[in-house]
Amino acid sequence: MARQKSIGITKLKSGRFRARSRRIGYPTDSKVFNTMNDAEEWKAKADADKRHGLFVNTKEAESTTLGDALDAYLAEIVEAKKGKTRVNERNHINALKADKISKYSLAALDIKVLRDYKLRRLASNNLRKPGQKVSGETVRKDLLKISSVFNWYREENGLDSLVNPIANRRKFLPAKNEERQRRLEANEESTLLEVAKNYSTGEYEFLIRWLLASAMRLQEALMMEWQRINLDTFTVDIPTAENKTKVYRRVPISPAGVSVLKAMNNGQIKKVSGRVFSVNPASVETAWKRIKLSAGIDNLHLHDLRHESLSRLGDLGLSSSEIKKFSGHKHSDSLDRYVHLDEITLAKKLQRIADTAL
Repeated sequence: MARQKSIGITKLKSGRFRARSRRIGYPTDSKVFNTMNDAEEWKAKADADKRHGLFVNTKEAESTTLGDALDAYLAEIVEAKKGKTRVNERNHINALKADKISKYSLAALDIKVLRDYKLRRLASNNLRKPGQKVSGETVRKDLLKISSVFNWYREENGLDSLVNPIANRRKFLPAKNEERQRRLEANEESTLLEVAKNYSTGEYEFLIRWLLASAMRLQEALMMEWQRINLDTFTVDIPTAENKTKVYRRVPISPAGVSVLKAMNNGQIKKVSGRVFSVNPASVETAWKRIKLSAGIDNLHLHDLRHESLSRLGDLGLSSSEIKKFSGHKHSDSLDRYVHLDEITLAKKLQRIADTAL
């Protein structure tokens, strides 16, 4: 006996079935299935959900790929950033777009797809380090970026029905690498400064001294302007647009920092316009590599100067809340990555407290 034709379901020339759900107050929704049963089940559920006000339209999520979301994020978020941060994020987004995972729709981006991506990336070769595999930390950053873009696109486009497959799955992510704890060793600071003093115009000596004295991020230091420095209060203002956390900050200037600024202006702070440092991030990276090479120092990153500066503040006995005024971290657990107080330093601090109390 021939099967009775269902209202709202059409058989296509391909042999597949298109189901349509119509109801006043809702747009007409349709979907194609391989079997009549699947088409009937979808239509029945869609019609029922519309009757009870529960219907969720997944059409945009099904037609939007992760690559589409990455493109939108790149144009609206990444391109608004500055300097090295923008370049690094742009490269990261483009690398994700080049992978086949970007072809999946947001609706199809489930934990199985992401697990396949994770295992495939962990098994791939590190192009920057021949003979090594891509690190777990790199894959972790990739997955977190995908999660971040997914959440951003969902919020921006009101796709409330989309569920982030990585949300609340921290154990799914590869483990973090051991935190870097590089500090300057004996004579390294003086050697670096001596080489930097004779490099180019000599401005890099002041920049290195400032980074060690201020604990600033490189971008914050390079964007710093003379007119925002106040030696009456020993502070410098960092506008919202010029710092990583996007929050206006007023940063204390240490005595060592005051000395650097005065040395740059023949013993005084001039009330002039313009930036304190004239160099750009790209030239700093090149100069840093050459200065390190000439100084014979290995495995020292420019960012390690911030680590060293924050650690020195901890060595002096400043609390985490006090050090945060210099670092700009929002949370103490982020600060813990930079401040490493050894047991001897802590014991000496306790002894000073005890001696004062006597």
